[in-house]
Amino acid sequence: MKNTMHKMPIIRTLPLLLATLWSAADAASLTRTVSYSYDAQGALKQEVVEPDNPALRLQTDYTLDGWGNVTNTTVSGQGVTSRTRKTTYDTQGRLPVSTENAKGQQTSLVLDPVWGQIKTSTDGNQLSVSYEYDGLGRKIKSTSVDGIVTSWTYAFCSELAGCSYKLSRHTNGQPDVTDYIDGLGRTLRSSVVGFDGRTSLVDTEYDELGRVKRKSDPYYPGDTPRWTVYEYDALSRVTKETRPDAGYNQYSYNGLDTTLTNAKLQTNVKTVNSQGQLVKVVDAAGKSLRYDYDPFGNLVQTIDSQGNRIALEYDLRGRKTRMSDPDLGAWNYSYNVYGELTGQTDARGNSTTLSYDSLGRLIARTEADFNSAWEYDTASKGIGKLAKATATNGYVREYQYDAYGREQEVRYTIDQPTPYVKQTRYDSLGRVSGYSYPTGVQVDYLYNAQGYAYQLKNSQSGRVYWTANTLSASGKVLQDTLGNGVTTQRQYDELDRLKQTEASLSGDLRFREVYSWDKVGNLLERNSQYANGNLATDRFTYDALNRLTLSSGDAPVSTQEVQYDELGNILYKTAVGSYSYPAPGTARPHAVSSINNGSSIRSFNYDANGNLLNDGQRTLSWTSFNLPATIQGYGQSETYSYDAEHERVKQVSSVWGTQIYINPAAGAGLFYEKTSKDGKTEHHHYLTANGDVVGDYLTRDNPGVGELPAEERYWLKDHLGSNRAVLNASGGLLESLGFDAWGKRRFASGNANGQTDPNLPPNNLIGITTDRGYTGHEHLDELGLIHMNGRIYDPTIARFMSGDPNLTFSEELQGYNRYAYVTNNPLTYTDPDGYDRWGDGGWGGGPGGGNTNPDGSAAGSKDTRGWGSEPREHGDKSTRAYDTQPSVERHIEAYAREIYKNAMLLTSKTPLQAGMTPAEWEYRVASYMQLLGYDIQYNPNKPRRLTNELVNMVDKLTGRYQMIDGEYTLLSVTNIGAIFIARSGLFLSKVAQEELAAANAAGKKFPCRCFVAGTLVQTPGGLREIQDIALGDQVLSRNDETGEVAYKAISHIYRRYGRPILNLELQDQASNQLEKLGVTDEHPFFVVGKGWTPAEQLAVGDRLHSERQGSLVVVKAITKDAFKQSTFNFTVDGYHTYFVGKFSTWVHNNDCVTNVDEKRKNATGKSDAHGDPNALSKAEKQIEALREKLNEPGLGRRDRIKIEQKIKNIRETAESRRKGETHWTKG
Repeated sequence: MKNTMHKMPIIRTLPLLLATLWSAADAASLTRTVSYSYDAQGALKQEVVEPDNPALRLQTDYTLDGWGNVTNTTVSGQGVTSRTRKTTYDTQGRLPVSTENAKGQQTSLVLDPVWGQIKTSTDGNQLSVSYEYDGLGRKIKSTSVDGIVTSWTYAFCSELAGCSYKLSRHTNGQPDVTDYIDGLGRTLRSSVVGFDGRTSLVDTEYDELGRVKRKSDPYYPGDTPRWTVYEYDALSRVTKETRPDAGYNQYSYNGLDTTLTNAKLQTNVKTVNSQGQLVKVVDAAGKSLRYDYDPFGNLVQTIDSQGNRIALEYDLRGRKTRMSDPDLGAWNYSYNVYGELTGQTDARGNSTTLSYDSLGRLIARTEADFNSAWEYDTASKGIGKLAKATATNGYVREYQYDAYGREQEVRYTIDQPTPYVKQTRYDSLGRVSGYSYPTGVQVDYLYNAQGYAYQLKNSQSGRVYWTANTLSASGKVLQDTLGNGVTTQRQYDELDRLKQTEASLSGDLRFREVYSWDKVGNLLERNSQYANGNLATDRFTYDALNRLTLSSGDAPVSTQEVQYDELGNILYKTAVGSYSYPAPGTARPHAVSSINNGSSIRSFNYDANGNLLNDGQRTLSWTSFNLPATIQGYGQSETYSYDAEHERVKQVSSVWGTQIYINPAAGAGLFYEKTSKDGKTEHHHYLTANGDVVGDYLTRDNPGVGELPAEERYWLKDHLGSNRAVLNASGGLLESLGFDAWGKRRFASGNANGQTDPNLPPNNLIGITTDRGYTGHEHLDELGLIHMNGRIYDPTIARFMSGDPNLTFSEELQGYNRYAYVTNNPLTYTDPDGYDRWGDGGWGGGPGGGNTNPDGSAAGSKDTRGWGSEPREHGDKSTRAYDTQPSVERHIEAYAREIYKNAMLLTSKTPLQAGMTPAEWEYRVASYMQLLGYDIQYNPNKPRRLTNELVNMVDKLTGRYQMIDGEYTLLSVTNIGAIFIARSGLFLSKVAQEELAAANAAGKKFPCRCFVAGTLVQTPGGLREIQDIALGDQVLSRNDETGEVAYKAISHIYRRYGRPILNLELQDQASNQLEKLGVTDEHPFFVVGKGWTPAEQLAVGDRLHSERQGSLVVVKAITKDAFKQSTFNFTVDGYHTYFVGKFSTWVHNNDCVTNVDEKRKNATGKSDAHGDPNALSKAEKQIEALREKLNEPGLGRRDRIKIEQKIKNIRETAESRRKGETHWTKG
């Protein structure tokens, strides 16, 4: 960059002309020019941007008073009306007393003469806000326009170490807030009064250099805080961020490269240039995204790994004038000199012009087929606010404001002369107290003493629709009750992700769902149960880029596989077929062009803007603003109308009639809808509480036979906000709703086979009581689509029907796929309006969490998932099994030695490669194993050695080495099992059949005794959930012979999927409190008079020992859980016992037999806990026989490796027996 200044001859220090020349090694140079003029005293009086270019010239003139204060600022330029801002000062020229904008709207000010701070501000509506200050100039009180007082109190504090003072804020009708601040002005603790009156705390600790060391999640006093911990390098850059669930982000720096590695060893590399601009991102699959800039730092192009290019052009003032996008086509833009967009032309040739008032507010938009207009300032108490919006289709929306300038009434004219009216009411403390719907139905919100909304009820009848009972410290609703008496209990994990939701009425279940998550926010498993007895278990698998690749479950849940290319394009989807796309570098590389299901080919056609016109089943037409105008298909049709802001307000369906939408909240917000057909009208009054719709109060103008004039329908939802059950006013089940992983309707049981009506989409179910389903969006069941407001989504093919105009996640390759649904992770994210990905996944467990540095600055793009996958030493071929089938066989010999070597290192427990943990090697081995499984699936006639290799790998990782309990291996084995089930007629070698059958039989004979996730365990640091216990951790244990109690280390960790569960209800004799434990039926408890007793043999009334001597726990009830769950356990060195639950009930440790070989031979071995001095000599005979095999001619490399490893294992086992270490051995 080079600045050239031309100076005035008299006032030598002031520039007259400043020219900034920017140049870069790989781009042409550009020059920007600004000229300055001064008065005789040297005060700036004029500034001109680009003085020699009339189209870009922006002039700013300054008028000063005698004190040198700027009183007028006027901006002007070619083709626009000048705009002037005015400021008036007091007679001494010290303090401003009023301001006036370009429309002449004034604000009066009264400032404190000592501190110069505002005491009173009165706007053009004659509404005032006032402030008071203490003797140090600190604000101590404010009074809002409606009289609400907020006070600030400063006081010394001694209740927290290092605290110098505390700042408290009190506002009538709102929770009190207090910050505890140290001598350096840093906040050590923030507290807010919680829902039940307890104080919710957030603590922050700093290191000796003032950096955030760790920060807690909100917690209540007495609870154990959950911390996010930060580590730094010598340059104070974050090197590791560890979350409360032990998940982490690890950062490493190498020059201009930053590498991030998460808890699944997924990596992402970002490269910046010398200006700090992002120039390259490499994802976990090794695929890159490149960014180029012009000399002024404007992004001029992005190029993905396949050469697809988005090109951008700018004028000299840095405003985008052209965009050429491979999916959306070429667009051109124009601006006025104020920088306001005045025109654009899209790839279809549609032109739009926009006009603004003197305050820069949009007042008119003219499009090829639609005109809109906006009017401001004309409503009473509405200066500075929108008064009216209109459109050429007759749409009108008018606003009325109350005496305090708050929105009081909105009137919508859509399809009839009489407007639909929405009214908002406020209480004396300025809070929203209720709404009135267009029908006259009214609802009220009630607040508790702490200022939280806790109840929603009908204003006229007093009927209560919703009550909040319990909130967590972070504000999550843990328990609420609907108007029909159904109570929902929710449990959340360490990152506030939903772990379980259970709704019941007087103990009778209505809906229950349990969730299991991995360390980066992917949903691994969900177990669903409905009031009608329907059960469904779904399990999910993801690739290196956290894209959903496999969903499976217990019958009748079907297995569904999805394959992708590196750009996030779906290449294959079970029951849909193989997808094709245009070649890279051509138009619409992300838009599917055809789908081949094996018997027919569907072709997809698009317009120049990337909107789908025909997909072989449906035909669409589009407005000039790229929203659907009509959809036709399967003999049905729908037509849409929009308001001035392009929100859908009317829909005419050949099936459902005419629907009117009054949903002022953007995205999935619902308020009121009306449906009319054949002389019948229904009004849907959506009931919103705590920001979520809990039900629908339905009224009918002229009910038909069997219909009621009014009904209450309550919704029970899952973690995505999908409606899963609809209940009536008495809590009865009206409808159970189910959806596959991608949002397509299925039966609640998980069965995906739907209706066979030829006039409807294949296998498409129809909603009965509501069309609101998947993620709360509206299903167009007659067309097989989901309307997400902004765009329309096809859940069958899992793609949108038009390109996303927004690239929200522009720092990840997957984010550039404009047609993909939530970057192909539909169990973690939702899309509230069809334009954005949102959810509790990713690196921090939710929006704004975990993916920022402790000071709040971004460590990556918002909620990004593009940070990839595990490092692979043999390239990315194993990340995409669908296009590497030939590669597997071609390279299997090259990989085998490394894989087996690493597997042996794992299993023999010898030192691994430097810097690698067992989990890291296990991930590699498990990934390879899963790849082999996929290869067998698609090539059922593979050589026998391939299936043998797979089974050998299963044996290795599920045998004595206990790596079956590794997360990645478990997923791989589960997926392989699903593949075997899904492929009828799959060829399996005899060896493979025997191995799988033996392992299955052994698993039944030697079950593993485990507890469900969430079970509390006594540790030196207090109670911890069992799934968080790690190798080497200590738990409290008791010797069942001597009674000695001590902390003992964990030597093995176990996890099992899909285990039957017993629910034990226990009562503490000392306190009479109750708790529940979920346990497998074989797990031993120590019963008074019986000793160690399996859970299935416990009886009501049995007394169990606890950690507290003399205190017993009584069995009150034993029930079988309706569905299976994942379970956890471990081996405790020494005493082999531990204590669980808040009552510290005494249980034995895990009794799993883990060696597959032992299981296959019925585990005829024994425990050598007392040592065997002859163990080594006994083993020599086995070793000698194996050595003879090594000398056999023609012995293959794999067989040699196996024999050598077996010899090594026999020696290790014999040595363990000789030393007296507990070790299961073959008979």
